Amino acid sequence: MVSGRRRSCVERSAAIRLATLAPKGTSFHQALLSLGEKWRQAPGGGVQLTIYTDGTMGGETTMVQRMRAGQIQAAMLTVTGLCEIDDSVAALQNMP
Repeated sequence: MVSGRRRSCVERSAAIRLATLAPKGTSFHQALLSLGEKWRQAPGGGVQLTIYTDGTMGGETTMVQRMRAGQIQAAMLTVTGLCEIDDSVAALQNMP
């Protein structure tokens, strides 16, 4: 069976904006850059990862607010920031 539609050879990549308090050049930043490179090469157009380091998008509470508003799609958070999303995450601090 042949479809009347032609598939596009050009596929669009997804874009993800990620914020972190981690300073530029640290091991955390380097790991995110490596992740972004792997995502960029993914099939189907890949993912374009933009990383905002050094708290340029604000503190963790502000980052969560920006995710809720759709200004950023991801953040690298500590337990403090995760508690802004769900208080039960605080239990992670008490694990042995």
